[in-house]
Amino acid sequence: MIDPIAHLGDHVMKIGVIVMDNSECTFAFVRGSHIEIIDSITSGIEGKHNQGGQSQNRFMRLHEEMIHLFHTQIADRSNQIYLHLLPFDGFVIGGSSYSKYTFLEKNLLDYRLRDKILNVVDTGYTDFMGVKEALSKSADKLQDLAYIQENQWTQRFMAELS
Repeated sequence: MIDPIAHLGDHVMKIGVIVMDNSECTFAFVRGSHIEIIDSITSGIEGKHNQGGQSQNRFMRLHEEMIHLFHTQIADRSNQIYLHLLPFDGFVIGGSSYSKYTFLEKNLLDYRLRDKILNVVDTGYTDFMGVKEALSKSADKLQDLAYIQENQWTQRFMAELS
């Protein structure tokens, strides 16, 4: 017979997730098997354009400045959200390859959050689907997370059915 009280002290893994590109960022928190989208912000930055002539360098400089401001906004919002949720087990950061690495190189996150980065992955989305994609691509580092375990059990069950 299984004693239900014996498992009350078991640790539930908690993970922060940030998925981003240069136009949107989603902040999520995963407790066990539950994914909670905390916030989502957009930059309003237009895609790259081919303005030519004498203004080309000015347009490129303004575009880079807007990206830096958006990265600062992401870091500020991350610090506001996740520092209040400490302690938790770690972070997964996902997004397009260029944007997430540029963001991380700037060291804008609080040192307590930077130290908790478990994995950095490429994702095609920056919304709820991007959060799920970042988690599934980090499954090897998140084996104790109930969300990952349930997905693996479901996949194994579906394989057995077929």
